[in-house]
Amino acid sequence: MNKGEDRDWAWLKRDPVRRHREVRPNRTAIVELATGRALTFAELDAEIGRAADWLDANVAPGGRIAVLGRNSLSQVLLYYGCQRAGRVFVPLNWRLSGAEIAVLLDDCAPDVFAHDAEFAREAGAALAEAPVRRVMGSEDLAADLAASPVSDAVISDPHAPAALLYTSGTTGKPKGVILTAKWMYASALNFTQISELTPASVMLCDTPLFHTVGLKAALAGSMVAGATFLMSDRFVPGVTLARLADKALGVTHSFCVPQMAQAMMAEPAFETADLSHIKALFSGGAPLPRPITEAFLAKSVILANGYGMTEAGSTLCMPLDAAVIAAKMDSAGLPAPSVMLRLVGPDGVDVKDGEVGEVWLSGPSLMPGYWNQPEATAKALTADGWLKTGDAARRDADGFIFIVDRWKDMY
Repeated sequence: MNKGEDRDWAWLKRDPVRRHREVRPNRTAIVELATGRALTFAELDAEIGRAADWLDANVAPGGRIAVLGRNSLSQVLLYYGCQRAGRVFVPLNWRLSGAEIAVLLDDCAPDVFAHDAEFAREAGAALAEAPVRRVMGSEDLAADLAASPVSDAVISDPHAPAALLYTSGTTGKPKGVILTAKWMYASALNFTQISELTPASVMLCDTPLFHTVGLKAALAGSMVAGATFLMSDRFVPGVTLARLADKALGVTHSFCVPQMAQAMMAEPAFETADLSHIKALFSGGAPLPRPITEAFLAKSVILANGYGMTEAGSTLCMPLDAAVIAAKMDSAGLPAPSVMLRLVGPDGVDVKDGEVGEVWLSGPSLMPGYWNQPEATAKALTADGWLKTGDAARRDADGFIFIVDRWKDMY
């Protein structure tokens, strides 16, 4: 890392939560809906300081803490605490089997592994194959964090690994995408721009924090914007629909992948639910059928399709304009502000508008690489810093991107 780049990112030592503690300390930063616990930015900053102190005492410098559990305040504190303490947060997918979790534990070799009681069987099966030095329950972890003194630590190295998010492993061994504080800030800033999040916004998050949407877009985007983050521990169609319609909660933004949107549409209350106060709902991860988009537009709700990936964060999104969405309904949108995008043919040359090419990405929100997998990193990243996504797309004359297939399925 050259000295110029170090200076360029030195300001990030004061992370977004610390900044909002200074400018809006009494604004509600987060509400844990499962418990009703709410923290202002000043209170959240202090609790992150406790997490940083606990990590400093219990995890080696650069070491990992893995968590298997539903969305919780503890995970939020560890996510930011690891950035300040120089440790690595590893949220694990609780949908996996014990054997699959063992593969991830073996790969990241955490100093501490914490899990919810709900997932004790899966955790036990994983630990039988991949022992960890220290194992604890999520309730004990939360108590330990609350009892720690407040550290005033700041981010010491914005370029150091601060979190790992594992890919699904559909094409082989799961890959741990390395997230740095710099990377996560740039990705979150992209999302705040395309989502039009502000300090007056309220983000409802039902998506798990082990996923890029929950962690890097919904949570980190809210904190960068100074918005209020309403954190749910699971998606229940009727409950989510009621929360979206609740004027007292005042939700302005949320995510719903197509399956979630379809499930809410199947609720009897959907027809009469007043969602007109919502700024936008966002979708991605799978093709968004036109009838779903049309159903929400008919209720005066923007349902903005987009495209992103763990390795690059928020990449594409439709403008929050009903007329544009209606006209470009099958598009994943336009590139986020700091995203550079190319569509490249099999010959390595950029294709023309209307032709299909592989999506290549570059910019400050790009991952530095995969954990313990240099060959996979070299295969994904070109020498001059482009990420080859493996997705095929075309660009129309207005610059809108249409994802059409997986590149390997076409060539």
